[in-house]
Parts: sequence; structure tokens; C-alpha cells
Amino acid sequence: MSLPPPPPPTARTKASSSSSSSGKKWAPVATTVSIDTNKWSLDPSWVFNRESAKPCDITNIDWNVKGVQCQKDSDNVFFVETEKGTIVIKASFTIASDFFASMVANRVGFFIPKMELFSYLDSPRWDPMVQKLWILEETHKEIDAGRGNKLSKCLMRLFLSIYEFVPGYDLSTLPDIYSPLLTAGSGPSAPMFQLGKIIALDIFLNNWDRFPFGNIWNNEGNSKNLMFQINSENEMLVRAIDNSITSITHQANFLLYQDRVKECVLNTHRSAKVTREFILNNTHRIDIGDLGETLIGDGVKAGVKEISSLSMSE
Repeated sequence: MSLPPPPPPTARTKASSSSSSSGKKWAPVATTVSIDTNKWSLDPSWVFNRESAKPCDITNIDWNVKGVQCQKDSDNVFFVETEKGTIVIKASFTIASDFFASMVANRVGFFIPKMELFSYLDSPRWDPMVQKLWILEETHKEIDAGRGNKLSKCLMRLFLSIYEFVPGYDLSTLPDIYSPLLTAGSGPSAPMFQLGKIIALDIFLNNWDRFPFGNIWNNEGNSKNLMFQINSENEMLVRAIDNSITSITHQANFLLYQDRVKECVLNTHRSAKVTREFILNNTHRIDIGDLGETLIGDGVKAGVKEISSLSMSE
């Protein structure tokens, strides 16, 4: 991609000559145009609205694309709004791990977004997608000349993950009106019980990039990898997105992880205190209380039981 030509020199006018002769010096005025470098669309007025976006069938995608929006604080996750709905494209470096995690979650019965793998070898599916998206990439040709923008880097991959779009809110965007639902209920349908089951899946997969639990992972957590949906009956559903597996290849680290898992699962109420603090710090100070801790712990135990029921052949 070549660099754009330099701007033409400013032409002198009679007025400027007159000003120069009178001894006045005119300072140059810098002008800038605000351009969203995370958005691609042939329609300059197009804006992606996550709250109103609807999912569509990822097995039969109509590549009539309205626009593409790169997820905030990400270089490889893109919301693609088509005429029939929204899908998510991820240019992952861990595509095999992501796919394996999705298979495990589906087998156990956890709700996760549907996932399709697109390969450059599969021309009937690959070509319509990249042809349409390269057209949109041209809208940034001069903006990112010489270094390539996020979308062009994505389209130069040989494999891409296509995910079902999951509408909803993460912890940081959850409206105050729905905050009471986060701590509602006391059984398996309670949001905190659902969260506990997802944590059990994360423990099994060593998927550390979500909610902390006890001292299993040395990280601060990522609240954006869990979506909270409100159904027509005003009930909250918890949905896990961006699932992956992290293999532990060193024996000493594996034994350490086993010990941490055993300690946390046997003391779920104490481990859930870390999760409680994480929720408090990533919302408008919502405290799930002791009952929330208990529900998370119960969910973890239920999830562990379901996962342990899998046979090696499965």
C-alpha cells in the first residue's frame, strides 16, 4: 500500500501579498477531520448500535454488509452488520483452542455462541465474504496508508472464526434498571448460579480471561467476556463469549494448577469472595451479598459434576 502524495503547496493570493507587504504575518491554520478508524462503511452516517443489533443465521450469511465496527480495545474482533442481522468475525491466533473450547461447552450443554470456521480453501464461503469486506477496507485506504488497518490485517488471515452475535450487556454497561436482576433468584436459574457453572467450565478449560475465582488464576479478570441478557419475562440469562482453552505443558505448573483447583472447589464460598469483589468493582458498586457467593459456589459444584460426567470418548 503506497503512501499518499503530499498536499499541494498553498497558493498565494493578492490578499496574502498585500498582507505581507503591510508587514503582517498570518499563522497557518491546521485543520483536521475526525475519522473513526475502527469503523468501515460505504455510508458515512452508519453507526453500529450494539443494543439494537440483532443476531442472524451464521450458516447462511448474506454478505450485503451495512458496515463493520471493530470492538473497542481490540484489534481482531469485528461486528459485521448485514441486511439480515449482525455476526462477529474474530481473527484469532488461537483458533484451534477456541474451536475445541466451543465443542466442549456444547457437549456439556452450556449456552455459548454458535461458531463456524471459514477457510481460504473453501472458496464458495470465503470469496463472497472477503470480496465484500475488501470493498469496505478501501474506505480507509488513505487513512492507514503505509501500515495497514485492522480490517485489512484480518482479511489477510487464512482462517477466520465466525460467531453468532450475542446481544446483551457486560458488567460495565449493565443499565441500573437491570441491576436488581443480577442478584435475583435462589435456584439454578439465578444469574449467580449460572455464573458459577460458567466458572466451572473455565476451570476445566483453564480459560483464565474471564471472572476470577479464588486464587486459581493470577489475573484481574475480564468482565467483557460474559454477556447478560434480559428475556421477555424480565429474567436475566448469563452467556459466555470468547471461550478458549489454555494448555499447561510443564508438569510442575500442571501440579500447581491441580492443587489450586482442588483448594478452590472444596472451598467455593471462600473462593467466590474474589468473584464478589470483582463484580463490585466492575459495576455501579453492585454487591451480590453472601447469598450471591453461595449461589456461585453451588453453580461451580453443579458445573464440575456435569463436566466430570463426560467420558474420555466424548
